[in-house]
Amino acid sequence: MRQEMIAADHAFEAAKTEQWYADEPPLAGYDTASQIYGHAIERALDVFVGHVRDEINALGPARRQKLRDDGRSAELDELEGWLVPGLSFSERLERRYKSTLSVATREWTAIQNALRGNRFGFTILLAAAEQKVFAALRRRGTAADYLGARHAERLIRGIGQQVASASADQRERYVLREVLDEEAANAVIGDPDRDHRLHMLLIKHLAVIGAPVSCNVLVRAPDIRDYLDQTVRDGAISRRRHVARAAYALAERGLVFRLSPHPRLMTMNQPPESQRLWRREAEYRYAVHRSVQALVIGNLGNEQAEPGSVNSFAPSLYASMPSNLPRFRADGYVFLNRLVQSLSQYPDQPHRRRVANPIAMNADDPTTPVQALRAALSTVRTTFSISVVSRLEQEISPSTDLQEGAGYFETYKINLRWLIRKAWEFLEDGEKGGEQFDRPPERKLDQLNALYRDEIVWLYNETGLTCLVQGNLSDAVALLRQGIHLNRGIEGQVDGQPQHNRISLNLAICQIERGRIDAAQGRLANIIHSEATNHSTERVHALARVYRGLVNHLTGDREYANRDYVYAESCLRALEDRRGTAIALYHHANLLRDMKKPKEGARAMTEAMGFAEAGGHEDVRRRLQLTDCYHRLFPANPADNFQDLDALRRLGNIEEYARRFGCANLMADALLVRAQVLIGQGRHPRPASC
Repeated sequence: MRQEMIAADHAFEAAKTEQWYADEPPLAGYDTASQIYGHAIERALDVFVGHVRDEINALGPARRQKLRDDGRSAELDELEGWLVPGLSFSERLERRYKSTLSVATREWTAIQNALRGNRFGFTILLAAAEQKVFAALRRRGTAADYLGARHAERLIRGIGQQVASASADQRERYVLREVLDEEAANAVIGDPDRDHRLHMLLIKHLAVIGAPVSCNVLVRAPDIRDYLDQTVRDGAISRRRHVARAAYALAERGLVFRLSPHPRLMTMNQPPESQRLWRREAEYRYAVHRSVQALVIGNLGNEQAEPGSVNSFAPSLYASMPSNLPRFRADGYVFLNRLVQSLSQYPDQPHRRRVANPIAMNADDPTTPVQALRAALSTVRTTFSISVVSRLEQEISPSTDLQEGAGYFETYKINLRWLIRKAWEFLEDGEKGGEQFDRPPERKLDQLNALYRDEIVWLYNETGLTCLVQGNLSDAVALLRQGIHLNRGIEGQVDGQPQHNRISLNLAICQIERGRIDAAQGRLANIIHSEATNHSTERVHALARVYRGLVNHLTGDREYANRDYVYAESCLRALEDRRGTAIALYHHANLLRDMKKPKEGARAMTEAMGFAEAGGHEDVRRRLQLTDCYHRLFPANPADNFQDLDALRRLGNIEEYARRFGCANLMADALLVRAQVLIGQGRHPRPASC
């Protein structure tokens, strides 16, 4: 039987390899596999039954009777059970191992109960057990079939026992980790079906992109290209086929999902047969399960988040960003920034990287750059939003890839603006590779659009929000106004809709920062009215009350400002919005100090610092630290004035953070405080140089 299974395995691998070399990516699928393996099992059964019949005939009638007289009839019945005509292979196995199956059934039921019927966990566990059997058969050792079965049994039983003691929310991830470890144990570098490192690279990219993507795009990712440079030596099969075969192997094992080609791709005009390098019917897309995505994102940072909480399709809010997102380490930031710039085809990359690994967008298909740009957008929306960038740790190495002379926020803003610029380019008629590619108008159904209207609105808001964080207020106002203008094509010409209110709130904050109090006051009034009467979005309503309180504070109406702050704080605490609560407490603390209540103001500032630190919102925390340093260096009571060395040290840290992240507004305020300190020390020439 082992020889038949080995032959079946080799036949399946040969058939699959033949299809790849014939430029027919995985069209055979499970039907071919089941036919080959089913035929092998039937042949093995015939051979086995023949051996049993020969063994019984060799005993002879006298020997068989002697066995029955000696009380060993069970052994004879066991052999004769294989010869009952009309039984299938599974029925013969059940007769042979009836007592053993009852024990196995109970054990299997226990494993099912431990996994709570999780289909994804069952799929990858059984696929890993199957790979254990095939790995043993390929070694062709003595009793390889028996050893393979024992390895598979040990794997299933071991994971089942461990999962039973794990918490309910960790069982799925535990099975996933164990399955990936088992795959690593049987890895073969250069073999697309068993190259574990290539498989992990594909899973990593699919997880951070967060949307279905084809191998035509994955093969152009810089990390995958670097790895293929080191491993692929077979000139008869292209890298694109190599990656597609690896992705197909992952789909066979349940670790990724294989989806149909993009519908628009199928309706577009097909190129001539002589110029067709890859059939669009075979341009499958791949995606990963949410558990796989959460595991990969957690490995890039020091916190894990549910993917649903990462990918927010609504425009981001300056005053309210998620607190359960990962805080990426240096390698995670470099990986994501490099991936976005490569997929978006950003031309102005550092010289060392541009020479070593130029952008890989050839002219075989004009839709390839469009698909890559969409993958870059999905990466930004899913994994690399402004909420994540604002939570980066300052300790990231200075050698991290950044735009020349720019900080993290500036680099991120450049990436976003390039996405918008490239999308507009794809909408125009262009010349590429010496041929004219007519791109039809946006609403034609046979066009593969680079971006859609809601995505463009999101990009304009995200770019404007990044400018607001930096203090680049003129650009922020222009970008947010453009986002509001485009959003009217989605929600209608009447303002006050949910998406409009989010963008308008960001614009109102910009106007306050610019000193345009009247403009901000009008926007905030409209937001509060529409949210209270039409949408009842408590978060947006509470945040608008925070900034209406700030406007009242600036215009001298402290009593109304205090009411707004108290109301907003209670709402934001109930919503567990740490960033929003920290900002509300910060403005309330400033109000309390102006109302000659320094102790209450200090308590509110300390509480705000705690919320900012707990949420990991570094930009807000540095702003709070700067205010605290100012009040330590220039206390309200002149008798308490002394040189606070700790405050000066923290002031230096704030300046370093502002420089590294490109926060011009924070840097200006920090330098102003330092200049006041130097003037107080009598060092007048020094402030001018600041």
